[in-house]
Amino acid sequence: MSNSVKNLDSNSDTPIRATFPRVLIATDSVEKIKDLAAQLRQLRYDVQISFYDGKTLSATPRRAPVALICHFTKFMDRSAGIIRILKSHYAPHDIPVIGVSPVPHIHTDTFFDTVLVEPVHASQIANRVNSLVRLGAMEREIKLRVRTLEKDFGQSVMIEDDGEHPPFKILFIGQASPGFMVIINALQSKNVETVAAFTSFSAFDYLHETKFDAVVMNALDHPEPALSISETMRRNARLFHVPTLFLVNSDTFEYSQKAHSYGARDIINVNSDVEEISGRILELANYHRLHDNLKEEFESLGGNSSICEKSGCFTNLFMERHAERVVRANHKIKEPVTLMAVKLHLCCAEEVSEEHAEKALLQFGHMLKNLVRMQDSVAAYEADRYLLMFPGSNEAEAKVVLERVKGLVACTAFEGGSQSSPLTLTIDYAIAEAMSHENSDFTIGRLMSDLKQEPTRNFLEASA
Repeated sequence: MSNSVKNLDSNSDTPIRATFPRVLIATDSVEKIKDLAAQLRQLRYDVQISFYDGKTLSATPRRAPVALICHFTKFMDRSAGIIRILKSHYAPHDIPVIGVSPVPHIHTDTFFDTVLVEPVHASQIANRVNSLVRLGAMEREIKLRVRTLEKDFGQSVMIEDDGEHPPFKILFIGQASPGFMVIINALQSKNVETVAAFTSFSAFDYLHETKFDAVVMNALDHPEPALSISETMRRNARLFHVPTLFLVNSDTFEYSQKAHSYGARDIINVNSDVEEISGRILELANYHRLHDNLKEEFESLGGNSSICEKSGCFTNLFMERHAERVVRANHKIKEPVTLMAVKLHLCCAEEVSEEHAEKALLQFGHMLKNLVRMQDSVAAYEADRYLLMFPGSNEAEAKVVLERVKGLVACTAFEGGSQSSPLTLTIDYAIAEAMSHENSDFTIGRLMSDLKQEPTRNFLEASA
């Protein structure tokens, strides 16, 4: 194979990216990846395609992607070499690599982070991209927070594997058909703890009482209740990330598109090899377990010196110290950082006690913290002001969160008012991306100055 990579010159390859996060697809069949490219664009990814003709990989952008998909139909045996070239091309960026293979059981552990075997739905690949990108972002932020706590707050932070690795716990929902039982038995032989629920009622009892690493649903004879359960899980904040898999007969199942739109992470043909089915279930379970473990590590970091006890958000001192480190680290790899300041105003026709006013402002902080990703930071900057930081997000992406904040404020009434005159909030906001030539203190100062001016264009009236 020729070690040839042709660069694609693009105006979007600026020092700090001005577009959505990029995913690069290396392929020998543009036709095969059309649906995947469309699915990724719906998820707000900037999709670039590098075509391999057997000799040269063309149109390779200069700016590093957040994920690389290797999707070959004729040249799968060239994957290792192509990945080595691309990783060298984008060094020192650590880019997750997703492989899509026309055949199962290929030995690709050394150069793929994950492999999906055709037939595979475009949304299944896109979900896998999301999982790997999210885990990578969380890992980077944990390392930065540890450094801030150690260097600026004198804390000794130890994140170690405690050596305890409990078995994966999988919930199976549906009738105990022979095909279903074969998979359950295969997983049990791998020391996987399995729980069976034969109805949707018992399934949700289990889901609300127990943490599962994945949910497998029997859709061999009928798509329900699998579709309804998957849809309901996506609407529940606690269950949203738990992967759902459908076991189907691919010759008769006609609801693949609907299943994926309802949140199915994988649709598995019951006639596939049992080892392949087990592997696909355990791979998703493993990613979910990793996400949960990272979440626990996030929640364990900090202490009184960096966390505001009343709001549960970071202190302004921590945010100022940490923001500088985050901005430097992201600009070094040409990734953006956006900051947003929010100023709160109480709105009630009746007099509100100081206690209720403080409680409303703090309650908003708790709600705000739950609106953002694990790798984002929220600080209680002043009594009536909060500062948010979004690493790896430009201003356009951060405004997606702003819309959620607006929705939260618009529909929330706080304790202290009355039925005829509820206590609500209005907000001013200022949002800005940290420029490559400025430090975080300057950006934060810019935001706070904008808030003092209280521009009417940034004013949201929350009460009717």
